[in-house]
Amino acid sequence: WTNKRARTDRANGRWDRYCGFNGLKIFKDTPCTQLVVDGIRYNIYPELKECCACCSDANGCGVLKPDWLSSAEFQGQTKDTNGTSLYKWDIKGVQSNYYYETIQDKPTDRVMHEIYQVSDDDQIFDVTSYTEEIDESIWTLPDYCDASKSCSLVSACSAVSHFIKIPGME
Repeated sequence: WTNKRARTDRANGRWDRYCGFNGLKIFKDTPCTQLVVDGIRYNIYPELKECCACCSDANGCGVLKPDWLSSAEFQGQTKDTNGTSLYKWDIKGVQSNYYYETIQDKPTDRVMHEIYQVSDDDQIFDVTSYTEEIDESIWTLPDYCDASKSCSLVSACSAVSHFIKIPGME
């Protein structure tokens, strides 16, 4: 939290509200990385060698606050499609946002499995990839990224950066 950096890599960003709804990207199956550094959220399309500044923490588009789940309601235990037992939580926003985590006695040992923003955004994480050892190079913007290049005017990024303050985000 203190470094205020975040990264999400998608094998296909087409269906993500920020990566896909960005000009003509809605018609392309292409990987997308969302990288938050220095208060700016970037959409990076490595196969296309393209990048744009999506929005900033001033718009509530930065990293999640460490306590973003503090008002979540526990929904009980459930299983994923592979039969893995998970805890399920609901954090209300514009819609229900279901948070799923592995079951461990100590909350700090639990690993995020999925975030489902009803009804259009389901992010499933590979829990086997979780590590606390992070190579610092993953926070480096590619050479083709520039904070002065905004995402398309026809994008969710444009809507967020001009009109919306997102609760729970800094």
